[in-house]
Amino acid sequence: MQNNPNALLNAFIAQKAIFVHIPKTAGISLVKTIYGDNIERGGHRKFTHLSKLMPGSMNDFFTFTIVRNPWDRLYSAYKFMMNGGINQHDENAFKLHLSSINSFEEFVMNWLSEDNLKHIIHFYPQSWFLKNNSGNIELDFIGRFEHLSSDFTEIAKKIGVDSKLKHLNKGKNGSYKTVYTQDMKEKVTMIYKEDIERFNYTF
Repeated sequence: MQNNPNALLNAFIAQKAIFVHIPKTAGISLVKTIYGDNIERGGHRKFTHLSKLMPGSMNDFFTFTIVRNPWDRLYSAYKFMMNGGINQHDENAFKLHLSSINSFEEFVMNWLSEDNLKHIIHFYPQSWFLKNNSGNIELDFIGRFEHLSSDFTEIAKKIGVDSKLKHLNKGKNGSYKTVYTQDMKEKVTMIYKEDIERFNYTF
């Protein structure tokens, strides 16, 4: 599967709707369903980057995203990277940063830090993708992975898409709650404090 960022940007313009794709939040399913099967992937661009690429003002577009429980998302991203990711960039990042990691506990307790997570986009805090140049989050709609079906229905109504959500690239990681010790839970709470507070998540 090849990245085709220009095709996705053109689709944003055609639909007058911009999706800020945070990694591991069912983004590929949303892109395929809303913008068409011919769109492969467009990468994970931040709101500030997209605002520079879109013609006119972002206020001219319906802007939306999906967020996910930070503990759940981190475990999903970890499994994704340990299985090789989706492209050569992910594979290179795994070899450089994660190849010596033997368990999720080791990853959280020994590797995960505010400095280290900057090296791999799949571990970025969700807030990083959504802030505007003033540091505020002002998207028109923020859906949740935890009730994706109902939130997608709302998004589809706003955009005028009459379609059921395609479920693609679905991971099979089991319940995230079983893989965290108390210390791991607290470490993630500290690292992703802004996401947890902004989006009102609990473990």
